[in-house]
Amino acid sequence: MDDGSGSVAVLRQPVKFQHLRLISMQAYLGIQWSIADRITEFVGRVLLPKPGPNNKEKERPPPIQLLSHFVGGRAEAQSTAGLIPMVRSTFGWPLAISYELRNVFAHSGGQVEGVDLFAGSHHSAAFQVSKDGWD
Repeated sequence: MDDGSGSVAVLRQPVKFQHLRLISMQAYLGIQWSIADRITEFVGRVLLPKPGPNNKEKERPPPIQLLSHFVGGRAEAQSTAGLIPMVRSTFGWPLAISYELRNVFAHSGGQVEGVDLFAGSHHSAAFQVSKDGWD
């Protein structure tokens, strides 16, 4: 459906493409990072030692996080595996960009300082990034 209003049909109901695109991006990025968190938690349990005996059982160790532990190097001193520097050198930039995009959509609605990331609100713009969005 294209009645000139920028709406598309979802279950035979008109929905503004701009809203649908935002919700889709938020859901996609949120799910991807949720999966990454679960995988990171598992891998972290395998690669990183458990907290020492000085830790009381009531105290939970902080959650293992992909960026801070594996890319930021917080876990490097705790692990004997040589995988952590490899993760940083191989996946550091893509992970950092993905995390920043997640933050832009989850916390700012796809805008940074009032500038939309996408080129337009009409469905003809699809998922094109605006020139100002790159800056």
